[in-house]
This record gives sequence, C-alpha cells and structure tokens, in this order.
Amino acid sequence: MRGWILMGMGFLACGMARGAEIHVSPAGSDEAPGSVREPVLTLEKARLLAREARRLHPAEPVSVLLHPGTHRVMRTVAFRAEDSGTREAPLSLSAWRGPSAPPETRPVLAGGMPVTGWKACTFNGRAGVFEADLKPLGITAPFRQVYLNGLRLVWARYPNENPALPYSGGWAYVDGVRPPMYKDIEGERTDTVRLRERDARAWSRPEEGEVCIFPRYNWWNRIEKIAAFDPGSRTLTLAKKMPYAARPDDRFCVMGLREELDAPGEWYQDVAGQRLYLIPPAGADLSRDEVTVPTVNDILSFHGTHHVRITGLELTCAETHGIRFQACDQVTVEACRIHDLGFFNGSAIAIHGGRDGRVRGCDIWHIGGHGVSVHAGDVDSMTRCGHEVENCYIHHVGQFNRHGLGVMVGGAGVRVAHNLMHDLPRSGIFHGGVLHTLEYNRIRHCNLEMEDTGCTYTGGWCGGWHTIRYNHCSDSIGLNNHGKFFVFAWGIYLDESGC
Repeated sequence: MRGWILMGMGFLACGMARGAEIHVSPAGSDEAPGSVREPVLTLEKARLLAREARRLHPAEPVSVLLHPGTHRVMRTVAFRAEDSGTREAPLSLSAWRGPSAPPETRPVLAGGMPVTGWKACTFNGRAGVFEADLKPLGITAPFRQVYLNGLRLVWARYPNENPALPYSGGWAYVDGVRPPMYKDIEGERTDTVRLRERDARAWSRPEEGEVCIFPRYNWWNRIEKIAAFDPGSRTLTLAKKMPYAARPDDRFCVMGLREELDAPGEWYQDVAGQRLYLIPPAGADLSRDEVTVPTVNDILSFHGTHHVRITGLELTCAETHGIRFQACDQVTVEACRIHDLGFFNGSAIAIHGGRDGRVRGCDIWHIGGHGVSVHAGDVDSMTRCGHEVENCYIHHVGQFNRHGLGVMVGGAGVRVAHNLMHDLPRSGIFHGGVLHTLEYNRIRHCNLEMEDTGCTYTGGWCGGWHTIRYNHCSDSIGLNNHGKFFVFAWGIYLDESGC
C-alpha cells in the first residue's frame, strides 16, 4: 500500500507543469495512480487524489478527467471547501475523449445500480411480467424511479397513462359536486381523497402507494403517501395533511400498488419481498437491455466549494439532483447533458446561495422537478448574487412536480438569457425576489398542465425591480382541470406583482 501511495504522489508531482491530471475510467482501478494509462475507477478516489494534489501544489490547477463509458456512482460524490480551486488554478471535472474517440462520446455519471437476473413470471394473473430479486443488491428501501437504458419507466398506476392524451388523459376525479374554488369550507379535511364509484379498487396493500393530486387549485400538485383505504366509503386517507383539501372534481392518480401493474412499461416494487416486477415496453429485451434503480439522492454535491468547472459530462439516474451547489462561489457547469433523474423535489442543477455561478450550454430533459433551480442573493439588502443560466436547452421537465419549471429563480440578481425551453407543465421561468434579468429566451408550449400562469411568471408584492426584455413567448396553453378548454395563461404574467 505504501508503494501505491508513493507512486500516486509521484504522478501528481510529475503533472505539476500543467497542473495535476487525474484520470477516471469505468475500466480503471482505485489501486492505480490515476494516470492516463492507469486511471482510477471511482470519482471518490479521484476526489481524494485531487485534494492531495491541491495540498501539495495549491497554486496549480487540478483536472479530473473522466474517460468515456458509464461511471457508476453508488454514493453521492461530495466536495467540500478544502476541494476548492482558485481563479488562476480551478478544480475541473471534464470529459476526456482520447485521440481516437468520436467527438460525440462523453462519460456518463449514473447514480444507480443495474438490476439483473430477470425471470418471466405470472403476476396479478397475467403473463408477460418479469421479476428480479433485489436481495443480492442489498436494496431494502422503497424507490420511486426505474430506468430502462437510461429512460424512466412508469410507476404502476391507476388510471393508466394515456399516450393519446398525455396531459389531459390518464386521471381519475374526486367524487362529489365541486364547490367554488375560492370558497373556504369550515372543517374541510386535507388528508383524504374520495373515489368515484367507477374508480373503486381492491388494493391489498394500500399503504405501499402514493397519490398524485391537484388539490383545490389547478396551479400545483402534491404527491403524498397513502396511510389507509376504506373500501366502504371509497376513501383514501393520506399519511399527512396537504396544504389544501382534495375537492370534488380534482384530478388524481394512484401509484405504486401491486394490482395496478397491468401495462407495458410499468413497474412495481415489492418492498417487503425485496423483488422488482416489470412489464417490458414493446421491443425491450431484459436479457440485453439494462434496468437501473437510483441509489443516490444527488450525483455530485458541492458545499462551500469555489472555483469549480464541470464540462462535457452526462448525468442520469438519481433520486433528487444531478448537481447540487450550496454556498459555492465561482462555479461553472458547461456543455453537460442532464436527464432522466429526480423525483418531486429534484432538479438537474440546484444552486443555493453563493455568487457568480454559471450554467451554460447544457441540455436538460426528463427531470422530476425543475430544470435549473437558483436561490441566492439577499432580497432585503438587494445584494445581487450574479448567477447566470445561459444558452441552455430545457424541455420535458416537471414530470412528477407539475409545478416544475424550466428555470426556477429566487433571491436577488440572477440572469436567465438565451435559453430555449418547451414542453413544460407550467412556466418556462418562475422568478421571485428582486433584480432578476430575463432576456433573449425562447419559450414555447408551456403551461400544458396548469392554469393561472405564463411563459414567465412572478407573483406577490414582496419582489420587483426585474428586467424582462426581448423574450419570444408563444403557445402558452393553460389547461383547465378536465382538459376540456384552455384558461388563464399568458406570455409574461405579473401576478399581483410589484415588478
């Protein structure tokens, strides 16, 4: 072991003419020194080598170079203040393609574990179902996402998704006669959902499921766990209260119950039995294709780290965020592809606090929550954070959180510019706080599942002093609860705002 340490330190020292270069490859070994010919296997090992390189030569840049292929991230790779670079000598994580690799080749960071050993079985009295044992993987906790070849599959649900009506179809509706939306009702419960008679089901383990519902107002949704189901009254009781009651005619679906595994592309996890069941979509072959479940909340996490550059990477399969920054200054994410990750509160890139960060030229799609979320700067003192989101292509986000935005902005002094955004359940840009600049963005086909919204949206009297200019907004739909007509959607919406 001591010989390996000396070899590693020798490699780091030799690279100081141009800074330390630490190579990472899916075919590498964490016993290797991290050279181009002998790369390490994991980003965790690369982080340790990078930290040591910084300690030995603080004035030199440190580059972590990821080789093409799929890099399995079994635990969040967490960077701290001691991993920081400087303006002249940053820490960089970037793609290394090599002299013979095609230009489109890039490394993929996958925050999940492959599931193998699939066997055909009969389930719910139907054939065409496959099962896999999760015990060899040590998975005992429930998960909410499963991926086939990097694409998210459907959590078994009732009603089934309706491909012909992807936004307005595939919903059940709360029983009863709908009262006026703005009328408060004394004693109204916020933890129950009553099914219509035609939607009554026989569920053996209702506590395994969750409900996705748009309670009372048609400009947000909730996903809540089920505590119990009373077949007699056709009432679901939720594990906790929602901010608002589920009122008659509110749309909802139920997810994660074994009886609802009945359509191609759906999956169900038997948590107690530690088994995963799946009906493959058309054309899938589980002996050849890869099924993955997320094992991390965030793939990359930075806390108090400054002067970091992330370039040319692809990130997929995680429970929450692709990249998360907390109190980080001078960080840049550029030319990355981030997709198919995140549950309700997930974002491709989340920035909380810090100053002068840049998200540039990234492609972002199939995210559970927001594409990019930025909350930084101080509203009371009107101190700008200087973060920017620029020249990104963001689409099909908000796949669990229907309030998921292309770019979510809060705080003070964020610039969002030159981005293309489309196919969004709500707004392209949602901004609260003060002193934000929204310019030169193209936003189309948004508000596909919400009303009382716009291509850009801000609300409330606590913010203002924004600059909104030169944006091209079109096809702001505004879907009502039943999808029968379009209501309350605009290009630029200043909702009770002091903008």
